[in-house]
Amino acid sequence: MKILLLSHIGSATGGAEKCLLEYVDALRKEGHNCKVIVPYKGPMTNALSEKGIAWSVVGYGWATRPHSNVHPHRIMASTGNSLVRIFQEVEKYKPDLIMTNTAVIPWGLYAGKAFGIPTVVLIHEILNEKDPSLRMVPNYREYREILNQNADYVIYNSQFVKSEFAGDLVLPQTSKDILYPLPPLDEAKIDSLFKENLVGSKLKIAIFGALSPRKNQLEAVRAIKLLNNRGINNLTLDLYGDTSADPSYTKSLRRFVRDNSLTPYVKIKGFATNVYERMNDYNVVLSTATYEPFGRTLIEGQLFGRIVITNNTGGGLELVKDMSTGLVYQSGNPEELAEKILWIMDNRPQAVALGANAKREQVDMYITSSRYKALYSAVEHFEKRKNMPKDANIFEPMRSLFQYNHQLNNKYRHIYRLTHNRITYPIKGVASRALSVIKKTIRRFI
Repeated sequence: MKILLLSHIGSATGGAEKCLLEYVDALRKEGHNCKVIVPYKGPMTNALSEKGIAWSVVGYGWATRPHSNVHPHRIMASTGNSLVRIFQEVEKYKPDLIMTNTAVIPWGLYAGKAFGIPTVVLIHEILNEKDPSLRMVPNYREYREILNQNADYVIYNSQFVKSEFAGDLVLPQTSKDILYPLPPLDEAKIDSLFKENLVGSKLKIAIFGALSPRKNQLEAVRAIKLLNNRGINNLTLDLYGDTSADPSYTKSLRRFVRDNSLTPYVKIKGFATNVYERMNDYNVVLSTATYEPFGRTLIEGQLFGRIVITNNTGGGLELVKDMSTGLVYQSGNPEELAEKILWIMDNRPQAVALGANAKREQVDMYITSSRYKALYSAVEHFEKRKNMPKDANIFEPMRSLFQYNHQLNNKYRHIYRLTHNRITYPIKGVASRALSVIKKTIRRFI
């Protein structure tokens, strides 16, 4: 089959982007032709080129926005143009199937509805009030209805994510299998990279993930402070992740570390280019993220025999059984997290045994030939329908787009009024004319 995939971002460092590259590899090995549309040229297009995968760039944005980045009129102006360009790509490539990686970009689903091409959406996020990093435009329930109206098939990346959509997202087809975002490793590769977890006199802890409120690294730093206050200082915490994801949060982390004299114990390391090499440098891999859809770094830590700690929210509970394959603490309770860390320090042989047990269990459970079963099942489902007549309907996606923009305009019309009232409008005109005079003057003297 010819499969057109849409990436939600042009980076290649996050979990969803890494998964997309792996999914394309898996589909190509099965004999399918693949092309990827990305929103901008950069690391993802470089990675695709290195793999010999066809790609094109269409400058689309998300249908969701972080709180601080909502520019409604810019969204309305750009969405229509982007959708037309996606339509053109679809018409030129003529795919048999369209796959959208993550639910925050519905544009491929609209194109599929317009051309009568079946669509699959791979959902990596929970899209509700539990994820404070996203702002739904329109609201959560309305956006889920957009997915209901335009997607043909949905695949979830954890049982937790699936449960969060239960009742709200009822499509013709929902995968029975979960497409877990597993690392691209087999048992032999894991064994070749694995180094024994030797817990010495100092406990070494690491968190991997972009520095942001949702990843909640500050909770771990608070736990280190609590232990430090009790005179326990033979441990370190290193934070790996993109420091530009939320500069204000990164700044607050640095300030907390400095103000509480934790500099010898807590380090902000920045982005880790080779996670597997870093894993072997630590005894404990910690996830403090709230409502994390799955927690890829947790399973990576387990596959490398590290002791893992997660909280009691999100998909981490699918990977970690308390006191069996790791440790679980209550989210929002740094005191309990500190106690879990202290237990490891006081019970080192038993803690190391947890890591070894997790390694055995997770290799047996996840690193198998059926890891892409959900992906293959979706393709096979539509292969059987390949020669069925297509029911193209250009009206539905256009109506969805109109409704989306109409709701957006109503929600933010007061912004337009503020920027075009009788006071601000003349000021903007004067500023524009002044800028024009300055430019002319500069050109005259250069």
